[in-house]
Amino acid sequence: MAEGKLISSKRSTLYMKALLIILAVFSGYVFYVTRADAFIYAALFFVVGVLLVFFGPSRFADEVYDCGDFLLVKRGKKSEELSLANIQKVTSAKMKGSAIITLFLIAPGAFGKKIAFIVSSSYRLTVVGAFKTHPLAEDLTRRVRQAQAKR
Repeated sequence: MAEGKLISSKRSTLYMKALLIILAVFSGYVFYVTRADAFIYAALFFVVGVLLVFFGPSRFADEVYDCGDFLLVKRGKKSEELSLANIQKVTSAKMKGSAIITLFLIAPGAFGKKIAFIVSSSYRLTVVGAFKTHPLAEDLTRRVRQAQAKR
């Protein structure tokens, strides 16, 4: 399989998982310390955090390579070449220092009908920029339209 430019890495996904665990444990600890009767709430926060780790970011692609006419998507030991013409819609959601890009597919592939991955954001989040689409999502949207027009 040919590999192009890496646009999402496993490190980003692992960082997100670690952040969720820390957030869940810290939130539970704060509830426990501030209220004597809050043990139930603390345990609930911890369980929700653990569930998010297993059912949230673990569903993100580990690595995504831009290979021109297709994207090479890897998660665990599975990989798939995803044609740009098979993408219906590209969305992005910003977080501090990174963004989640979601690809909605026309025909489901090895990873289902939707593929999400984390990319680092190289531009600052401003009041105006908060409502803008991530530049990679804009580029992918443009290229998807071109690929679909060639069909």
